[in-house]
Amino acid sequence: MFNGNGSTDQLVVAATLDSVSDRPALAATLPLDVAQHLLTQANARLAATQSARDALMIRLATGNQPPAAKKQSRTLDADEIASALGQTRRWVFKNAKQIPPVRRISRKAVAADEAELLRWRDTQKG
Repeated sequence: MFNGNGSTDQLVVAATLDSVSDRPALAATLPLDVAQHLLTQANARLAATQSARDALMIRLATGNQPPAAKKQSRTLDADEIASALGQTRRWVFKNAKQIPPVRRISRKAVAADEAELLRWRDTQKG
C-alpha cells in the first residue's frame, strides 16, 4: 500500500494485531504510533480473554449445574385468585383493596401476580 501523496518511495505497512501475533518480529519495524495503537488493542483483547478464562475456570472448579432459568410467574384473574385464597369471586372483589398483590383492572376485573399472591397468602395468619 502506498502513502496518500502517490509517492512510491515510501511504503506504508498496514499492520494489524493479528499480523503481529503471527509474526512477532514485525513489531520491531512498526512506527511508534502504530506500535502504541496495537499495544492498546492487545491489552484490551488480553483483558477480555482473561475475564473469559477466569469465568471458565470458576465454572469448571465449581462443577455445579448452571442456575435454572427463573420460572415465569403468571397473572391470575379473579376466579384464579379466589381459588388460590379459598374464597369466592365476590369476596375477592369486595376485599381487593386489602390484598396488596391484587390490582383492580376495571370495575369488573382484578388481576394478581401468582408468585406475589402466594407469598402474601403464606404470610397471613390462618
